[in-house]
Amino acid sequence: AQHVQKSLKSVKGVSKAEVLLDEKQARAITNPSLLRFSRD
Repeated sequence: AQHVQKSLKSVKGVSKAEVLLDEKQARAITNPSLLRFSRD
């Protein structure tokens, strides 16, 4: 999922909160259990 995070962070005009949300959703797609532990 690292390549997903890199591409999300490279998108211009996206707020940090939206990027973090997208990363959590991307992780959830790969491994739903990560949602429980990714609440920062």
